[in-house]
Amino acid sequence: MSSPATSPAPTTPVRVSSIRRPSSAKSLGSSGRKLSLASFKGVATAVDNATAVGDGEGVSHVDAVETEMRKISIQSESVKSGLSVSVKSGLGSLRSEESRISEGAGDALAQEEEEGNAAAAEEEEEEEERPRVVEDDNGISRPTHMTQGIHVVYNEELAHYEGLPSGAEWKVMNKQFGIPIGAVPKRTVEGYEERVPAVLEMMRNYLVSNEGHDVVGIFRLAPDRDDCLWAKQQINEGEFNGCGDVNIIANLIKVFFRELPVSLLDRFDDAQICKVAEMQVGQAVLDFVEEVVKKDGDTAGKQNHALVMWLFDLMSKVVMNEGVNKMSAKNMAIVMSPNLYSVATENPMVALTMSQKVADFCTVLLKSRLKVKWGYDCK
Repeated sequence: MSSPATSPAPTTPVRVSSIRRPSSAKSLGSSGRKLSLASFKGVATAVDNATAVGDGEGVSHVDAVETEMRKISIQSESVKSGLSVSVKSGLGSLRSEESRISEGAGDALAQEEEEGNAAAAEEEEEEEERPRVVEDDNGISRPTHMTQGIHVVYNEELAHYEGLPSGAEWKVMNKQFGIPIGAVPKRTVEGYEERVPAVLEMMRNYLVSNEGHDVVGIFRLAPDRDDCLWAKQQINEGEFNGCGDVNIIANLIKVFFRELPVSLLDRFDDAQICKVAEMQVGQAVLDFVEEVVKKDGDTAGKQNHALVMWLFDLMSKVVMNEGVNKMSAKNMAIVMSPNLYSVATENPMVALTMSQKVADFCTVLLKSRLKVKWGYDCK
């Protein structure tokens, strides 16, 4: 008896409806999508072939379908690998760009720091140059950020300021007469320990250069009043350019001393004036005069003594030419002494007596200066 025919083992059918697009394909780029679609078309073709031969379940073509599915898997891995390389390359580019930006930012920060240091150094230098408050300022700082609108200098030779703006309010800066000795602009003159008023030295030079020492009666003769006032105004305004009569300059020297707020010899009291008037001509007179004038040891005393000696040296130059100008030591003392001392009395007799003593004082001092410094014995 024959055995019944053996039926083939049942095979698990592959249904077309169970085929799905892999989820990983959703995340692929445009190139990945193109590859996946091509693979699915291969699967669809395998199913169409199965249907065409009557194998609706696709059993006979399961191998073909599985092959196409493997292709999809391989292609998917290839696309992933390509994407990974692209992503890595992109990350590398990003890192490179980030490094370049970081380097640029570092350079910018370094430049900014360098500029900041330079600005700080400049500010520190300006701070060092800026005037500081000192004790004499009484807590008030000196002005800063100034601009120079004008440039004014004092001409010692001509005894006036140069560069002053126009206008009467500026001309007063050249005022020379009637102000304290300490306020008069001064200059250095060889042979004197302190500076002397520049205007006096200017007038002395003018007198010498115009041979005033040879003029008969120089310092005694009075010039024209109006001409003298005009020359004085010119000097006070810094516009003096000379005059036609040296007697004007000689007279203005006397006017300068007469108009001082404190007379030149006012440091001497009446008793000291009388003492010098009775002294013998010589070094002792000069020593006593210096002692009295400098007794306070202040700068004003030194300036006063230098000016006394300057004046009596000028008078000595005139007297040493007395054979021409007729101005003896006594004559010179008489015309100059009224401008050097203030007699503090309302009694006319006392004033007259004291005026005579002042003239004698000047005569003794002048003769002493002539003898000691110039080696000249008066006639």
